[in-house]
Amino acid sequence: MNDPRHLRSFVVLADEMHFGRAATRLFITQPALSSQIARMESDIGVRLFERSRRGIELTDSGRALLDKARESIRLADEGVQLAIQASTADSGVIDVAYAPAAAFDVLPWLLRDWTREYPSITLRLREMTTGEQIPALLARDLQVGIVQSQIGHPQLSRLVIRRDPAVVALPEGHALASRTVIEVADLAGERLMVLPRTAAPAFFTVLEAAFDRRSGPLLDDVHGGLPRVMAMVAAGQGIGLTHAGLTAWKPPGVAFVPLASPVTIDTAVAWRTDSTSKVVTKLIEWISRRSN
Repeated sequence: MNDPRHLRSFVVLADEMHFGRAATRLFITQPALSSQIARMESDIGVRLFERSRRGIELTDSGRALLDKARESIRLADEGVQLAIQASTADSGVIDVAYAPAAAFDVLPWLLRDWTREYPSITLRLREMTTGEQIPALLARDLQVGIVQSQIGHPQLSRLVIRRDPAVVALPEGHALASRTVIEVADLAGERLMVLPRTAAPAFFTVLEAAFDRRSGPLLDDVHGGLPRVMAMVAAGQGIGLTHAGLTAWKPPGVAFVPLASPVTIDTAVAWRTDSTSKVVTKLIEWISRRSN
């Protein structure tokens, strides 16, 4: 069945059980309606109506189709309305991904305040590392990403919404946990647990700028995201590095101490430079106003 109009004709005829009245509702002639139903039955391969001198009635196949046909028409009509509303940026859906660390500082206020101001524009959220977000943005599988550090791709635009100094995450009983500040040299020989380079490529640029490979901490990749890193820190398996924006999130057994090095970690929104979506533009402009 290639013509969706036939489905609507079927539903109207099922409602009226009369070709003349159904044709009037559909603003077509009765022969045209009869032709549409016949074509639909031919395409599907089953009879949908029984015709007799007394009139018409649905066959078992017709009754089986009716509810799904109504639902399909409703969804199609809703989709058309959403498309019209999205053209004016008054309604729509934006696919947004966020880096794990953003779940604790950026995401709560963004979701709360955006929903309050624009309840008709839904943010469809998913958690993805920065390394996962970049190819998803380029492939248009994602419209907006909340990333950590730089992305450096000519097809992507970036707006920094936070720039926080780096802090060291330590087990509460660690010898450095009572310090007010930690020097880079103090971390020599420590096991520094970080996300894999593929998950946070720009974060490694920060690490390499801050630490000497020969005398700095020993880097150890940890899969499973920031919560797992913090859990391992609390368990005394090593130390972590994150940004000061996360210190309000106080995992049990973890102490945060500022790093003396002038290392900063950016949290930014990223999107395709050639995006033509009005709702995406509205979101970016709203975030820009909020972050200034």
